[in-house]
Amino acid sequence: MKTETKSEFYWNGVTKNRGSFLLGTGVKVGEWKHYFYTGALEKAGRYVNGRKEGEWIYYNIDGNLKCAKYFKNGKEIKELYKKFTGGNIDEDENDNMWEAFFGEDCC
Repeated sequence: MKTETKSEFYWNGVTKNRGSFLLGTGVKVGEWKHYFYTGALEKAGRYVNGRKEGEWIYYNIDGNLKCAKYFKNGKEIKELYKKFTGGNIDEDENDNMWEAFFGEDCC
């Protein structure tokens, strides 16, 4: 399968998103990155046959990790809550704390 990589841009010239499509189909495949208008990374993940697959990582506009979600066949399977502690990324099993900070749905 041949692919083509494309990017979309905001009015200010900053990349809005970048990823690949199956040639001639418009179906998203492979790694994709989406950016805020400032150029900061908003989210990153992978598409398989036009559907989100595996772990997708979401960031705040200031660049801090917001959360991660796991997808299978385009459907969200699990929302993973993570935080930075001492330079490492640790999973946090205290969902209530994260819900209080981010709201019921962090992303």
